Amino acid sequence: MGWGRARCCGRPDRPQQGLTWPAGGHAAGGGISVGTGDPAVAPNADTTGLAGRAFRAGLRLAAAQEVKTFIAALRAGCAGVPANRGAVARDATGYHADTVVRATAQAVVGLGGRGLAQLPSAGSSPRS
Repeated sequence: MGWGRARCCGRPDRPQQGLTWPAGGHAAGGGISVGTGDPAVAPNADTTGLAGRAFRAGLRLAAAQEVKTFIAALRAGCAGVPANRGAVARDATGYHADTVVRATAQAVVGLGGRGLAQLPSAGSSPRS
């Protein structure tokens, strides 16, 4: 389960309180807007992807799934321009070379997998 550090510090409610703001900013398609979280502002892949990771770690799985749906809609699929396939556009305006690298990098964080707190340390050793 995520948020181990908050639990050991005796504040298990704090991370859940922190997830209330982005959860309240979900637009109809699952995206989250930058800044105010106001659903009237166009959502983007950057903010949405990062919030998706937090939702997953906080066990807000329905919200995490909405994020995945939003990001999938922005991804250039097999029908897209071959050089753009797999890239995630920042928002519904489409692929833009000046924003796609950051948008893709931050969007993939919200697509799932283990949270950082759940990554195993088996086989690792401290640096000397």
